[in-house]
Amino acid sequence: MWDRIDETLAQVFAALDREPLSDEVIEREETRDLVNVTIAHLPDKYQKILEQKYIGGDSLADLAQQMDVSEDAAKSLLARARRAFRDTFVALSQAATEGAR
Repeated sequence: MWDRIDETLAQVFAALDREPLSDEVIEREETRDLVNVTIAHLPDKYQKILEQKYIGGDSLADLAQQMDVSEDAAKSLLARARRAFRDTFVALSQAATEGAR
């Protein structure tokens, strides 16, 4: 994957703290690969809740019921999972950026 990170994509990933990814960047195979690698680096409970919410389309109430916790607890876990995803994605994209140079 690192070999396919071109200079343009490297610059976009380097600017993640300042601007969101464009649709064009999100649609690139390299970005999808980086998302998959990011998910694989997360703890199982974070992987599961992110997949249930964003792939399965489960509501917060559904997530809470499946985990047998309150909606507030499910919301908190989802927030922690999102932060972990973002932090991991940024770290991996920085590594990819350095590898592209």
